[in-house]
Amino acid sequence: PAHLRGALGTANQLALGLGMLAAQLLGLPAGLGTLQGWPVLLGLPALPALLQLLFQPLLLESPRWYVVMGNDIMAEEMLVQLRDRPPDDLEVQEELYCMLEAARRGHDLLQIQLERSLTRASSHSSCGSNLGAQSQAMGAAGCGSALPAAHMSLDDVAQLRAPPIWQAVATQPAVRRALLITVSLTALQQLSGVANLFNFSSTYLLARGFSDATCASVAVAVHASNVCATLLTALLMDYLGRRRLLLASTFGAAACAALLTLAAASPLE
Repeated sequence: PAHLRGALGTANQLALGLGMLAAQLLGLPAGLGTLQGWPVLLGLPALPALLQLLFQPLLLESPRWYVVMGNDIMAEEMLVQLRDRPPDDLEVQEELYCMLEAARRGHDLLQIQLERSLTRASSHSSCGSNLGAQSQAMGAAGCGSALPAAHMSLDDVAQLRAPPIWQAVATQPAVRRALLITVSLTALQQLSGVANLFNFSSTYLLARGFSDATCASVAVAVHASNVCATLLTALLMDYLGRRRLLLASTFGAAACAALLTLAAASPLE
């Protein structure tokens, strides 16, 4: 559902945060952080993987995938199971109608692209022997005729529908903008130092003279704050929007990084 799309999109990050927090808690000396307990701690991640394999047959296929494959009946059946409503429910039928319309518009657009591409290919050919050879290879009816989309192979359709990524970046401003945003966000995430915070915070604190108990408490607090921030993001995602949250978190992380740099450069005696 649209009103839950943002919250559900953070489910993967929330699961990662909860897993890291659970591992940190279980790794404490009071838990499995002992000489005898660490093999058990190391083998625990196999349990969720085993459960995922066991419950995988219960997963439902995507209704949109069935629509794309042309199986409207199975698409409706999957929607009924996912929404837990009768087949004649108004919202179920409206959602199914939107999927069918989107698939139809995509198919019509693909037909237009195929006809234009084949017409251009035919116009560049002469009406002599070259055209005869091309007509036989393509199954064309005559000089200048365009091949119907139904005669195209799946590989040809895929090539016309999805150009190479380098070509799309070079010719489509929307693709360039999406690529720039994605690369910039990935770089900002890495340059923020969050990976170093999770992996080396205890090493840094130990080098500054803090005790093992203090380092363990700080590590647990860091992972707990990560879970809390993810939960807050899930609650605000569809209310404030992704752009506002992204800008606020970016400037907030930059301010915190500046404060940490000043604190490290001027330690208290």
